[in-house]
Amino acid sequence: IKVDKDDRVVDVLLSYGNDVILLATKKGLSLCFPKEEIRRMGRGARGVIGMRLTKSDEVVGGTILGKDVLVVSKKGYGKRTKKEDYRIQHKGGKGIITMRINEKTGEVVWIKGVEDRGEMVITTNSGRIIRIPIKDIRRCGRATMGVKLMKLRENERIASCTVINIDKGKDETHHKENV
Repeated sequence: IKVDKDDRVVDVLLSYGNDVILLATKKGLSLCFPKEEIRRMGRGARGVIGMRLTKSDEVVGGTILGKDVLVVSKKGYGKRTKKEDYRIQHKGGKGIITMRINEKTGEVVWIKGVEDRGEMVITTNSGRIIRIPIKDIRRCGRATMGVKLMKLRENERIASCTVINIDKGKDETHHKENV
């Protein structure tokens, strides 16, 4: 893939069938669109515009839409939202609110389509780790800020999140912020 000087690849998705792709930005917006809207291209192609961004925003991740959407912010807030709260749009749009961000929550750093099973592992930039059963993370509306998932110390922030599917015993996704 050709990547511009100031750009970087933030996620790679493995898709089967008629999946719906969800992209999320650090400013709390997301866009869902059918996978079929992305046409096949050669190895050296630039790709297509998935989402239109403001100058101060950037995509932090992508996921295949699951039963719920799990979102985590830089300052340890997070939530699960039912997939029905997300409307399917078309690629290239600006998106809709996926998390209300503010000074208290910090920007969005991670998003994942999840089921009720499994656990989420959150790691901070100082190396502290917690595990939370996904079913224990509160469901909230799409345009809310969520709940505190992890109490952070001064100058600490969320560095990575992983979902572990207990049934299969393997990682399903991973995001690591540049720390």
